[in-house]
Amino acid sequence: MKVDFQYHFGLPAYNNFIQEMSFMVDDETTSVEEDDNGNVRYNLIDASIENTKGENNYFLKTTTPKHAYAWYITKILSSDYVDVSNNGPTQDDLGSFTSFQYKKVHSNYLWRNPQQDSVANFQEGELHTKRDNSASIIFGAKEVYYLDKIQTRNYVAEFFTSPRKDGLGTKGIHGGTNPYADLHKLDSIKLFAAFSDNTTGLIPIKTIYLNYDYSLCKNNPTTINRENPIENGKLTLKSISFSYGNSNKAKESPFVFAYTNNPEYHQKKVDRWGNYTRIKHDNTPYVNQDAMQQNEDASAWLLDSIKTPQNAAMKVYYESDDYAHVQNQKSMVMYKIAGVMCSNLDREIDTRQLCNCIAGADKKPAKYLVINIPRQASIRLTTNEDVFELLKILMNYILKLKLRL
Repeated sequence: MKVDFQYHFGLPAYNNFIQEMSFMVDDETTSVEEDDNGNVRYNLIDASIENTKGENNYFLKTTTPKHAYAWYITKILSSDYVDVSNNGPTQDDLGSFTSFQYKKVHSNYLWRNPQQDSVANFQEGELHTKRDNSASIIFGAKEVYYLDKIQTRNYVAEFFTSPRKDGLGTKGIHGGTNPYADLHKLDSIKLFAAFSDNTTGLIPIKTIYLNYDYSLCKNNPTTINRENPIENGKLTLKSISFSYGNSNKAKESPFVFAYTNNPEYHQKKVDRWGNYTRIKHDNTPYVNQDAMQQNEDASAWLLDSIKTPQNAAMKVYYESDDYAHVQNQKSMVMYKIAGVMCSNLDREIDTRQLCNCIAGADKKPAKYLVINIPRQASIRLTTNEDVFELLKILMNYILKLKLRL
């Protein structure tokens, strides 16, 4: 027998607005310095229509008006459900149902990237000049909801939350952490064998407890306690335990979670897919081709092992994703150009043999381009087709280089 269900997404959560700003930060007399996280400090007048920096005093501000960023599910109804009292899911209705209730903790939660006061993301222009360097900010406000209760005909699950120490909001468009604009963490879930809007005095048949610290991703800029290295990271789930009825015996034997790879927060250490990488990408935004390093980076801040109440252990292993084709083309690897040579050597080249392209002893242009291919590279030229493909790529590159010259 097939039973169809209706899913009602009846609660929209709104972004009240989103503002994106971009502006010049350098001029002829002063030059801003990019910090290690790729940010720069700016004067308030720089982020306004009165900007006087750079080649053209550029300032752009784009505002996106109020719009829904999420629709929360509010009820699930079976195909035979009948609302007898016409007041939504209640115990006197026919059929089966599941209702979801939420609590709003923020009507206007302010957020900003980057979080710090009077700091913006640095965007470097042409390398030959600093007068086209700019900075950008994204700032917004939104509603924040958390699940409060789930009800069915026979059960009620209540969710209990409390403020967390990370994920704090910002003071305003020019940044700074607001210690009073906090998000919440889930502390416990209580399950009752009853349909009731008031569970006071009822004994839950099961309670789930979640325990945290802030040990992962240390030096997170949105955490309250920046001085204590144990408490200045992001919210980290450490254990889950249970109790049944009035008995807390099972609570003494929790599931314990461990994390091994825990690099510090760094705004610029991400690859083009948004995953952590140990390499800070500035002018070379290419993926690290060291497989061992990539696999290790793939586990950053992720679960390493679980200890069960029975004292058993589960180990989690990670590996970096890979791909062989981009659409219908074979994927390629970016290799660094080691230099140029004036003569051809059919063997591995010592870097001391490289010369300046016009600084040879006879002052003639160098004819050979030397590419550094690491030993661990997976390229194997095993067929004539492979050799032909490599030569074709190099010839296209040399042709483009000649045309530019």
